[in-house]
Amino acid sequence: MNDPDNPHSLINNKVRAIFEDSKGNFWIGTMGDGLHTMDRKTGSFERHLYNPSKPDQLARPPLKNTDDHITFITEDAKQNLWIGTFSNGLTRYDPATKKIAHYGNNADGSGSFKDNSGWWANASSDGLFWVSTQEASLFKVDLFANTIPRYDYEGGMLVNTFYEEPGTAYWHCTDNMGLVRKDIKTGALQKFLHDPANEKTISNNSVNTIMQDKRGYFWLTTRTGLNRFEPKTKIFTRYQNIGGDNESLSSNRVISVLEDGEFLWVGTDGGLNRMNPATGKFIRYVYNPADSNSLSNNVVITLLKDETNDLWIGTWNNGGINRMNTVTGKFKFYLPGQSVGKLYKDPDGVIWAITTTGLHRYNRKQDDFFPFTEENIGISMSGLYDIIADKENNLWLTSTSGIYRLNKERNQAILFGKESGVIREDVRYSSITKLSDDKMYIPGYYGYYTFDPGKLSTSTVLPKIYLSNFWLNSKEIKYGSDGPLREPLFTAKEINLPYDQNVFSISFTSVDYSSSADKNVYYKLENYDKDWRQSNAENRVYYFKVPPGKYIFRIKSVNSSNGTWVEKSIIINIAAPWWTRWWAYCIFGLLFILLALSIHRYQKNRLLKAERERTRIKELAQAKEIEKAYHELKTTQQQLIQSEKMASLGELTAGIAHEIQNPLNFVNNFSEVNKELVDELKTELATGNMQLANEIADDIKDNSEKINHHGKRADAIVKGMLQHSRNSSGTKELTNINALADEYLRLAYHGLRAKDKLFNATMKTDFDETIGNINIIPQDIGRVVLNLINNAFFAVNEKKKQSGDDYDPTVSVSTKKMGYKAEIKVSDNGNGIPQKVLDKIFQPFFTTKPTGQGTGLGLSLSYDIIKAHGGELKVETKEGEGSEFIISLPVV
Repeated sequence: MNDPDNPHSLINNKVRAIFEDSKGNFWIGTMGDGLHTMDRKTGSFERHLYNPSKPDQLARPPLKNTDDHITFITEDAKQNLWIGTFSNGLTRYDPATKKIAHYGNNADGSGSFKDNSGWWANASSDGLFWVSTQEASLFKVDLFANTIPRYDYEGGMLVNTFYEEPGTAYWHCTDNMGLVRKDIKTGALQKFLHDPANEKTISNNSVNTIMQDKRGYFWLTTRTGLNRFEPKTKIFTRYQNIGGDNESLSSNRVISVLEDGEFLWVGTDGGLNRMNPATGKFIRYVYNPADSNSLSNNVVITLLKDETNDLWIGTWNNGGINRMNTVTGKFKFYLPGQSVGKLYKDPDGVIWAITTTGLHRYNRKQDDFFPFTEENIGISMSGLYDIIADKENNLWLTSTSGIYRLNKERNQAILFGKESGVIREDVRYSSITKLSDDKMYIPGYYGYYTFDPGKLSTSTVLPKIYLSNFWLNSKEIKYGSDGPLREPLFTAKEINLPYDQNVFSISFTSVDYSSSADKNVYYKLENYDKDWRQSNAENRVYYFKVPPGKYIFRIKSVNSSNGTWVEKSIIINIAAPWWTRWWAYCIFGLLFILLALSIHRYQKNRLLKAERERTRIKELAQAKEIEKAYHELKTTQQQLIQSEKMASLGELTAGIAHEIQNPLNFVNNFSEVNKELVDELKTELATGNMQLANEIADDIKDNSEKINHHGKRADAIVKGMLQHSRNSSGTKELTNINALADEYLRLAYHGLRAKDKLFNATMKTDFDETIGNINIIPQDIGRVVLNLINNAFFAVNEKKKQSGDDYDPTVSVSTKKMGYKAEIKVSDNGNGIPQKVLDKIFQPFFTTKPTGQGTGLGLSLSYDIIKAHGGELKVETKEGEGSEFIISLPVV
């Protein structure tokens, strides 16, 4: 009550309004504009009295009308406090910021609230605040105003793109007035128009885009070529297609331009061009159906350079995205079959692509683009055109539906459409320009839009979802105590159905007070549906023959103004039939076990004897088969080894024939010479010329020694052949490894020459004489060396056939003492061994030679021989350059 002596009592006992705000504070309004807050613990009141010295305060100046009083105290959706009076206007108080605003009571009647009486107020579920007055007027307060203003173009311009020269001017690329400059300080417009009689003017009055390079020149894309504008001289230079000149622009319809170091990349409807501004020359990259590494389509819409210096090219006509390595000139392709309208890299370095099917995000790890769908961000984005980021790293996109904002977490999108003042399809083909103050400029058909992204507010009002009807077998079910629906559907938590009532349907509705656009509502019967489904036009879903179990029917919708999802759910239990209950299964299981035991006992004894007999017969047959297979395997193994030996012997035959022929020729020649010398000797003896006779006798002796030497040479060759052809004794002998390697090199070479007169190769040797004799089985090591040399000659011969006269086939054999080991290397400069077969070359029967030219056992046997000697056989190769086989043998 009012106590004149207590300043913490009520001002007036006539209480007109009481309100508890969201923080639990009690507000009391009394007659005479008495406003109080109450301390609930002590019951004392704090009076809010008018003070003329404080211009900004909750209390209003008192009026002469003694009936004046506070009519209501309430709170809006933003937790602002509203205080209405009978004739003293409205007061809005923000407890968070302590800001106070008064409405009404203007002597001249100005202001949006022209009535001084606030009779009643209410915050509706759509986020609006409604106030009624004594004059029977109703006022609406939009708390979440998010209008994007639109302005008319100046001077009849129709702008395609804006560009800001910070602190100096705004440049307008127009569709009808060429290039227009607006001075930031004076607002004066300067137009640069096409003049057919002056080639130093712009080539066309329709300008698509503008770019300023590091030298200060402006580059303009038009329908009639690329234009360079020099701001100081106001002179335009045109770059156009010149028929017959392949170093001119590939097409006059220029769509995009990008600066890259000292060069410019220019996209046209006739391919991609790289321009050298210093020379004015262009290099063209165009689509070639016969070249899979060429540009995928000639209509180049958008260009982007990434941090790896690769060039990303977005093409039209389903050409997808091309990623060009600017060093090699090769292309990699993404999103084939799609037309690309824009490529953009956000501040995080993520590359985005706008195509005719929507927004796509590049994943660097998987090196591919993936669609950014409604499931990612809450609402469907379609008809997209341009994309840019603001200073908070939100993405802004223009589209046929309006302007989208994608938050920096990339999980929530908001549409600013007709509720925000954006005319549908006005910004359909509009590019976005961000100025230095972070304001966005978006041109449209009917004017341009400009706004500060940080000042746009969004509604926190969530959509409401209601379950409206439930049907069983097409019959609508009303709630009741004896049915499956025990309470109203909109409040029910679950529905219980018997197993034979599993055909049902549910209808629902979604109400979004913040948007009048069509709602996207999704539903899912959890544990039945794998994915969310979009509802049909009537918002009714049907389920047929749903198996018994517990399901949760979920519905979700999104607030298009802030991208927040709202979900509602109800549990649907479908009971299982009695024969599927646990106790029924227990009975079934027990009966089955008893039956199975009886059958098992009967079958066990009968099958046991039969199984034992079958096992005995089977084991006996298997033993015979194993013994037979063993003998066949041993026979085959010996045959294959002998075949490989004979193959290598065949390789030696022609070479041996050549090697034997040389010493035989010497024997024949020197024997004939000796015959003549004997006749001369007789003549001289007859004449008594003893001095000359002695000289002739010495010559005969020398020739006889040569005949003996070459005879022994032939004998050694024959012995080597016999030694190679016969089975190895397995006995090691001290052998000159240098002589062995040299012998087999010449024999292999002459053998190949005998089979192919056109064959020729350079042979190089480098023998370490310090090795001496080593203890080996010469027949076996000889086969290994011969096999490796033959393989080397085969490799260089094959490469010679492919490469022609410019190639010099070379085979090298060298030896070297490496501590306690001797190393033999056989090298060639052939094609090398492919990496994919390198691990297989020592496997039996594996060969890279054509069919019929190799057994596939040579390297396998060689490997086994070297291992048996305690050595190692390895290979080093470079594909396209040659191979080197290395034998390592112990010296002692």
